[in-house]
Amino acid sequence: MRTLLEATYICEKSNLLRLLRARTGNDEDAEDIAQNIWLKIQRSSLPAQIENPKGFIVRMAMNMATDHHRAARNRLRLNESWVETHTMTIAEQPIDETPSPEACLMAKAQFDVVVAAIDQLPNRARQIFILHKIEGFSQVHVAADLGISLSAVEKHIAAALAKIATFIGEH
Repeated sequence: MRTLLEATYICEKSNLLRLLRARTGNDEDAEDIAQNIWLKIQRSSLPAQIENPKGFIVRMAMNMATDHHRAARNRLRLNESWVETHTMTIAEQPIDETPSPEACLMAKAQFDVVVAAIDQLPNRARQIFILHKIEGFSQVHVAADLGISLSAVEKHIAAALAKIATFIGEH
């Protein structure tokens, strides 16, 4: 059985949405607020008798629209603050921190050298190096997984790092 408030909401929903669209400026926010009103009507212990159910619903809508606007303004302020504190500037002009095409090419070339260095490792050293340094497994986990001692894992990693450093130095 529907309460008078629920019935009023159902009858006035299209008018309510029109009012909320005008207040928020878009359909999505208006729909969200209208849905929140319905949920509040369904979940809350509102007084059984409300003298003016339509006025009550409109007041809820206006309050929720104001809260929505306030929250959006606060999000914008926080975003602007974050950008301001995390953007480097010279003479108050933001610096584009996007790497240049040349820097991207250099990074790709360096990456290719590192991959080639890893590829030239002996199979067991490469496997242990990848598990620990790239996949992020602990040395203890690698040792247990491969059935070797922790000392053997440490030696393989040290040798791999030395060979990689030498390879990179030569290229």
